[in-house]
Formats: sequence, structure tokens, C-alpha cells
Amino acid sequence: MVGTYKVITLCGSTRFRREFEEANKRLTLAGSIVISVGFFGYDDAQSVSAQTKRMLDDMHKRKIDMADEIYVINVGGYVGASTRSEIAYARAHNKPVHYLEPRTPVLESFRPATAEDLNALWTLYADVCEQFKHDAYSPQWELGFYPTKDDLRAYIEEEALYVAHVGGELRAAMVFLSHGEEASIHLLAVHPTLRGRHVGAELVDEALRLAYGQNMHTIRLDVVKGNLVASRLYEAAGFCLVGTRAQTFDDQRTLEFDLYAYSTGCASLK
Repeated sequence: MVGTYKVITLCGSTRFRREFEEANKRLTLAGSIVISVGFFGYDDAQSVSAQTKRMLDDMHKRKIDMADEIYVINVGGYVGASTRSEIAYARAHNKPVHYLEPRTPVLESFRPATAEDLNALWTLYADVCEQFKHDAYSPQWELGFYPTKDDLRAYIEEEALYVAHVGGELRAAMVFLSHGEEASIHLLAVHPTLRGRHVGAELVDEALRLAYGQNMHTIRLDVVKGNLVASRLYEAAGFCLVGTRAQTFDDQRTLEFDLYAYSTGCASLK
């Protein structure tokens, strides 16, 4: 607050310049101090260097620091990678997030797993691995080989395994491991009955929130080469392909992986 005025930062794609201006006017007349975008590169068809893009992204997060809440210009439901990072940053810093167009997440809860979740987690991964047998694209997990019940138990003990509920049932999970100022994502799983509802994207956004909340500068993960569904999920969130590697497992299988990384920009703030 500044005096009696609430401060709101607008977030969204610069392609929506008109909607930004309308929201700015409406919120201002309603008695709020509005912080908006200063450069509408998309609308003006102007390109900037990668260095300038990083500066603008960082600058907008400083605008979020100054705000009491953010207001997302999500015309047609569109929320791009940069805006997703801003939403995650705001949520990590306990800033309320409001939207121009109503948005209802599918996930009802997201929390660290406990020992009591182990059986439900095992059932989730069993259902996911069974579905993968019929899919064109999969991470090629094998229940009992990877993941094992001991894997899940160990991740729970490390407080690295997170679960999400839909309809009161445990229906999604992922591992978010901390490595100093870096993190990695593993075993991101969504129950087959929730396909097509963008639950995977919600899990990735939760990972971004965790990273920003812990001031991590990088998130890393790998995707089995050719698993286009997973690659598209992460690329849509702003992950960049940074390399490949091959790994030989105990059963003598060798798999190739695409390596992805996401930069939060937090390193430049320290």
C-alpha cells in the first residue's frame, strides 16, 4: 500500500497492449496505483537483444516486488512463458494473483508428500506406467525398476516429493530436488484420467514457484529423446534445450536424453 492506495502490477503478453491500457485505466479509476509494461515490443513489432530481454524480465519482477498484488492480462486464456514466470514469482512472494479472464486451476492442493501417501503414490505411478505401455510417447519408466517403492520412500524422507489432489484423490506428483542454488525435476506424473486438462503445466508452475521461493537460479531436468509430449510441456514453460546425454542402465538398456534448463534470473540479484 502507498497511503490508502493498493499497488497493482499488470502482467501479460505485450501483444495485448489495448487490454493493458484498458485495465490500467479501470484499476486506476477504481483507486489503485497501477504499474504497467513500459515496452510493448510485440505490439510495436520491435525486437530486442537477449541481454535486454533478460533486463526487462528482471525489471518486471522488481515491479512485482513493489506491488501488493498482480493482475494478469490473459486474453483468450493465453499465458506465455514470461508471464508464467511472473505469476510463479508473485506466488512465491505471497502476492495475490488476479486475472482478466476467470481461471480455475484443476489441482485442489499441492503439498509435500508424507509417509501416509506412499500407497496412494505407488498406485498413481502404477496407473501411469500402465498407460505409458499404450502411448506413442513416454518416459519409458518401469514400475519396480524406476520408480521403485524405495525411491518414493527416500524422496518422501528428503522432503522432495510433492503430491497434488483432484476430487479429494491423489492424482499427480513430482520430485523437486534441491542442489544448492539449483533444482531438478523428476518423476512428474499425472493420472491418465486427467489428460488434456493441463495438469502437467500446473505442476511445472508449482516447480517454478518453489524455485523462486528458494532463490534458486536454475532448474534442470531430462527428457527421453523423442518424448515430444514432455518436451513441449517444458518448452512452453520456458525451459531451453541445453544438451544431450546417453545413459546405460543395469539391464543394459541405453537411453538418450535431452537436457533442459530453466533460468530464474535469481543469480543476477545476489
